[in-house]
Amino acid sequence: PSWELGDPQAPNIVGTHSGSNAWEINLNGPYAFNSHEYLYSPFFDFSNVTDVELRFWQWYNCDTYYDGGRVEYSTDGGNTWLTLGVAFDPNGTAWYNQNWISSGNGQPGWSGNGGGYFQSKYDLTMFNNYPNPIQFRFVFTSDGADYGLNDGWAIDDFELYVPVDAATNTI
Repeated sequence: PSWELGDPQAPNIVGTHSGSNAWEINLNGPYAFNSHEYLYSPFFDFSNVTDVELRFWQWYNCDTYYDGGRVEYSTDGGNTWLTLGVAFDPNGTAWYNQNWISSGNGQPGWSGNGGGYFQSKYDLTMFNNYPNPIQFRFVFTSDGADYGLNDGWAIDDFELYVPVDAATNTI
């Protein structure tokens, strides 16, 4: 199964961070071998915003170094995709714990066991007043080896946070 929306009840990833739904690779059991799964965001207009921060809560449980997830973005309508950031990126908080994941073609990502829901953040100032719509996607990959049954990756409470300058707002 690919990404599913609901209440995760897999052996390790159980429940949501908040509310009644989260996205997870197979809500009720282990992920499949040789997976390459995508969860797409809508397109976002950054043309009149600055200092945006991507935020989401996640819980991963997968084979360390071999299976895992990452965030990618596209600025050309989904024709090309780039990995957002690098391992332990100073522009992020809790951003990628591995320099490369073998099933992910050597891209950085989260792999192993996150141990519960935690929040990851990434500074998107590189897109300040960006003229084209931007789309994000969560990519989960796994290889064909059986190192045990793991749950995969759960995503909850995705948001693009835009700080508000109270001095420029009329109350």
